[in-house]
Parts: sequence; structure tokens; C-alpha cells
Amino acid sequence: MFTVTRLARAYLAAGLDSANAPEGLIMRLILQGESLDARVDHVRAGDVTFEHEGQTVLAIDAETAEVLEDYTLEMQETPDGSRLQLREP
Repeated sequence: MFTVTRLARAYLAAGLDSANAPEGLIMRLILQGESLDARVDHVRAGDVTFEHEGQTVLAIDAETAEVLEDYTLEMQETPDGSRLQLREP
């Protein structure tokens, strides 16, 4: 099962808040060939969703969830600050 750590969910929530995203918008991970992109979107039927403190902050479609089944989305500290990282199994 694709896992999103608590810190990663908090980071996504803070990003949506700082962007003044209207209520109901989430971040969506999208597979495009071999790359993974993120964009602001709405939850769609069949999505796998992830919440932070009762707010849905991330969604992926069922196909993406299957491909990322054993992966973890987590935070990584870098010299330039915190960033999201997709950790392979």
C-alpha cells in the first residue's frame, strides 16, 4: 500500500494553505510515463486519498496507487530546506 508519512501530509496541507487554495482542492500525483508530477486538483471518484487533521491533502488515482503500491512519500531535509521524496521499497 502506498504510504504518505504524517510529516509529508502536514507539508502538503501547509502548501495548500500558503497557496490560499480554495476549500476542496488537493494535491494530485500523476504518473506520466516514468515521471511523477504534482498538481492542484479536486478529488475524483475512485481516488485513493490521504488526510491531515481531517483535511484531504493528496489524491492519486487507482492506477497510480497500484504502481506506487510499495512506495512511501516522505520528507527529506536538504541544505536548501525540506522537500518531498518518494522512497522506493
